[in-house]
Amino acid sequence: MKGKSRRLGIAAVSLALTVGAVSPAAAGQVVLSPYAPFPHGALRALGASLARPTHEQVSTVRVSVSRAYAVARTQAGVLPKGSRVTVRLGLFSDSTQGKSAFLAYAVIFDGVDVPSLGLRSGPGGHEIVVIVSARTGRPIEAFSYR
Repeated sequence: MKGKSRRLGIAAVSLALTVGAVSPAAAGQVVLSPYAPFPHGALRALGASLARPTHEQVSTVRVSVSRAYAVARTQAGVLPKGSRVTVRLGLFSDSTQGKSAFLAYAVIFDGVDVPSLGLRSGPGGHEIVVIVSARTGRPIEAFSYR
């Protein structure tokens, strides 16, 4: 029985990732989004990318979407009312930190105020991305690029 429910769960996640069978997020909702790579700005600014996982890789996921969200939430801090959360599963890599591709959730908090603390002055961001390992459930890194 346990194996059957696990296979059904994997099939449901695979279906959602493959055909995008998810509705858009309303304010305050968490959504498992269909696969989408990070915008080119993330690659240019940070060296971060999110590639499409294979069905075989998806079957190795050991952490639920809700657990990834809970872990990411501890890293994001206080969120303003009306912020949106999107969760994407993919192969995350970060060339600036020498991290080769591994299966992870990108938990994206949109509608937040991210102050600009870098060397260049400018407007702050409105999005925080927290990367959570899909195998261990540990937070890997968090960043904002827009």
